[in-house]
Order: sequence, then structure tokens, then C-alpha cells
Amino acid sequence: MQAVLRFVALVNAAVWLGATVFFTLGAGPAFFGPEMAAFLPKPHRARAAELVIARLFTLQQVCGGIALTLLLLDCVRVGRLVRRAHLALVAGLLGISLLAGNWLAPRLHQLQRVRYAPNAAPELVAAAEASFNRWHAFSQGVNLLVLAGLVVHLWAVSRPPETPRLGNLFRSQPPADGSVPRML
Repeated sequence: MQAVLRFVALVNAAVWLGATVFFTLGAGPAFFGPEMAAFLPKPHRARAAELVIARLFTLQQVCGGIALTLLLLDCVRVGRLVRRAHLALVAGLLGISLLAGNWLAPRLHQLQRVRYAPNAAPELVAAAEASFNRWHAFSQGVNLLVLAGLVVHLWAVSRPPETPRLGNLFRSQPPADGSVPRML
């Protein structure tokens, strides 16, 4: 059973990282490239990108939930908290995707609506544009941190399972009466 859970964890980490890399390097830039600009106006490209980003956040949240569940199952299996740093990393990545999907994306959507509103006052459009650019730059920085975290997560999941060290296998507590323990 442990091998099956490990395989699921590895596939989940690969999907999570792969989807994020694909969006960051492929799909995201395609919305604002010259090919897309040839047949879609910028407001429509921005809205299409928002829809795809929403799906990415949903996928990231599902993958993060699966990863966290598998790590907690491993803790239950071992009987203690193992790999605290890995657990904190996955919880942090899941938290970031929840914040991005439920707080940042709606905020950016509202700013986009003002930026591209046909009747908006020029000063509102300029303020929305400036705010959007700041938040977008922030989100790009966070995305790079998430990518780095996902690489670390994939590396951690792909490592061989932890086994007791050879020295720990032969150590035992000395008998309470002080006698020398017998070896098998």
C-alpha cells in the first residue's frame, strides 16, 4: 500500500508542477502574444486569461489538498510527525493557491473591469491600471516562489522512503536492572 501512496504522491506532484510550468511559460504568455492579438482585442484576451488562471488555481488547490492529505497519512502511518519542513512547504503552497484564487484573482478581475470599462473616467482607468500592474507584478513574483516550492516538493516526493539507520536497528534500551542485553 505504501508504494501505491508514494506513486500517487509522485504523480500528483508532477501534475501540479507541470501545470504551473505550462501556464507560466506557455499558456499565460500566449494570451498576450501577437498571434492572439491578431484576432482578439485586449479586454477579451485579459478575460480569457482570467478564466484559465481560475482553472489553474482550482487544479493547484486540488493537488495541494491531495499532497497535504498524503503527507498526513504518512504521519499517521509512521506514528509521528515526519518531514515537518515538507509538510510546512505543502501547506504554504496550498495556502498561497487558496489566497490567490479566492482573494487576489477577484481583486485583479475588478481592476480589469475598470481598466476596460467603456464609460470609465480616465483617472479611474489610470488608477486601476497602476494598481493592476502592481498586483500583477507581485503575483508574478509569488508565482516564481511557488514554482521553486513545487520543484522542492517534487524532489522530496521522489526521494526514497525514509528507513531507519543501521545503527538504530541494533540499539535498544539497556535493561532496568543494569545487566548486559543479549544479542540474537
